[in-house]
Amino acid sequence: MRDKLRIFPKGKNHWNWKGGLPKCPDCGKKISYISVRCIKCHKNFAISEKAPNWKGGRRQARGYIFVYKPEHPFCDYHGYVAEHRFVMERILGRYLLSTEIIHHINGIKNDNRIENLKLFSISEHISFHMIGNKFRKGHLPWNKGIHIRK
Repeated sequence: MRDKLRIFPKGKNHWNWKGGLPKCPDCGKKISYISVRCIKCHKNFAISEKAPNWKGGRRQARGYIFVYKPEHPFCDYHGYVAEHRFVMERILGRYLLSTEIIHHINGIKNDNRIENLKLFSISEHISFHMIGNKFRKGHLPWNKGIHIRK
């Protein structure tokens, strides 16, 4: 059992003496008997191509697709960028500003075809949605909770 957990007692006189603390296979830093890698290498390994659960650098969260681009200036803490923003940046040939919003025309968040994406400023995007709600059939613009009965 102790061999499977890689927990070995310390001391040169013990039958299982390994010659000191094991080393991280990536950087060579000394680690505890329980660990396989040091903390820094483990974090890098967990989000790289070497990880067993690597899915090509794409993940889905809140309906959007995120791609792994750690060199991108606006990537998140884990190195991911929203794919719809990345697609629009490639078309425009520049990075998007933080005040620019990408709108999915058909409302499907993971449909990142260029013909489905539209670039808005924050105020334009709010106006676009307000106009759409205001003139919806049977909807009173001054109170979103009240609908006209037909």
